[in-house]
Amino acid sequence: MKKSGYLSREEAVRKAFVDASEQITRQLMQDTLQITLHNEFGFGYERIKNLTDAWNECYLTYHAALERGAEQDVFQEHLDRELQDVVKDKQALIPFSERYPDIKKISYAPKKRW
Repeated sequence: MKKSGYLSREEAVRKAFVDASEQITRQLMQDTLQITLHNEFGFGYERIKNLTDAWNECYLTYHAALERGAEQDVFQEHLDRELQDVVKDKQALIPFSERYPDIKKISYAPKKRW
């Protein structure tokens, strides 16, 4: 079914708000991480820059775990595996579905038709 022009515009406005919110949140997280690394751990510019660049690359890679698409569940699994390696035997890994309860679980089951 074809969308009306109004619905398309509303969807575009909503997406713009979501994108802006994500960008603002991400920038604040990065700013506060850099300040913490400098003030609490004594990191200098070069070390913070290298970490920030690597973190941005990692973020862009794993952002696909949040985006609807054919490989969303694959990225979610990869993210959990990487984090499992981080926590090892220090604590139990909190699964993706619990860390991100608002992300819909992908289902490959056929849709029920009544």
